[in-house]
Amino acid sequence: MVIERFNFIVSNGPQTELIQQVIKENLDYEKIRTAIRTAPPSSIDTPRITGIISISNKITFYLSLLKPTYDKSCNVFGSWLYECIPAGWGYGITTYKGNTIEPDPFEGEPFPIPIKESGENLLRTYWSFLNINTRICISLRSIDIHERKWDIFTYNPLHANKINHTQGEWYV
Repeated sequence: MVIERFNFIVSNGPQTELIQQVIKENLDYEKIRTAIRTAPPSSIDTPRITGIISISNKITFYLSLLKPTYDKSCNVFGSWLYECIPAGWGYGITTYKGNTIEPDPFEGEPFPIPIKESGENLLRTYWSFLNINTRICISLRSIDIHERKWDIFTYNPLHANKINHTQGEWYV
């Protein structure tokens, strides 16, 4: 996760650096879409997820998913731009769907996520929803746009069996 000019970026692939460069030039969602589609894949089998929250002039939320077709002959790309998110809600996409050992890539539009808890408790709730056979890591970012502060909660049992918590703030 990185912060670039009032934009919070998270991804599971090499596209983060390309998106940072596009945002440094100008926040242009069409250029971001192109950067994501042309990012070098680290694995053709792993769908690439990107999320961007922009809080410059107005709050926007962008999600994208780049994944291989079922026969792995080409890629499919989807992106969603939200210009309004109701208080107490978020949207999510996952790398895979289903509860099998060899799951299929995520399908459909991002799903609404109720945000009824905060921080560590919310992270634990969503970790418990993930498939126990395929879950690897989960990260949650909480942003207070009025105080200009953020929190990141990350859980990766492969590195440490605890939730890591980082706090920060950004300046105008």
